[in-house]
Amino acid sequence: MSTKPLLALLSAGILLASNGLALAANQTFTAAGTYEVKMPESTNKVYITLIGAGGGGSAAGGGAGVTLVCTYDLYAGQIVTLTVGAGGKAGTSGASGGAGGESVLSFNRGAYQVPVKGGKGATAEGGKGGSAGPTPECGFSSGGNGTATAGGKPDTAEASRQEGARREAKMKDELRQFLAKEHPDIDMMHLDLSPMLKDLDSATAADAVRAAACKTAGSGGAPGMSGADGCASIDY
Repeated sequence: MSTKPLLALLSAGILLASNGLALAANQTFTAAGTYEVKMPESTNKVYITLIGAGGGGSAAGGGAGVTLVCTYDLYAGQIVTLTVGAGGKAGTSGASGGAGGESVLSFNRGAYQVPVKGGKGATAEGGKGGSAGPTPECGFSSGGNGTATAGGKPDTAEASRQEGARREAKMKDELRQFLAKEHPDIDMMHLDLSPMLKDLDSATAADAVRAAACKTAGSGGAPGMSGADGCASIDY
């Protein structure tokens, strides 16, 4: 049996959620606060990067916030709420730096929430980076630790790498399930997945663009300096 008609459907996105990176807009927020983004018509997928705020520096540098990179299937009219954490205050007169605030992703005004930790404030030693917990829905990476001379940095590349691997595994699993049900005679080993893998590569490239838009957000404060606010960036 020829696989060409099936591949045409797959590459058009009729069978799978991986239906091409046709994004209408990007919004990036790097100041502490809460922001709402309402999904416009034709929305079916969003790509989000969220970074917790950096811890304040003291005698050493503060820790960086956690980075989260997610892909969600959404629809027009849904509301995405993005809370950007505030950077921790610098420690003075030998006091520890303040902890960086959490950044939070939520849908439909709190019905579903994913918190992203900020970095720890510095003491006489560098502050610890925010600790990332495992999640089945997003790529996470812990923030970098502060040192005696500098604040820690977020690891956006690692979070994107994890999310890219998760996207590919999800896509292949959905494809296997479809083929097992509808086309059991097609051999997965000989199926050309390049159209969908190209979409995954495009999504990873978009991750890098959002990371660049966040710039130094989530970085721990240098010795004696406050930590940077977090960041929320969304493509839809």
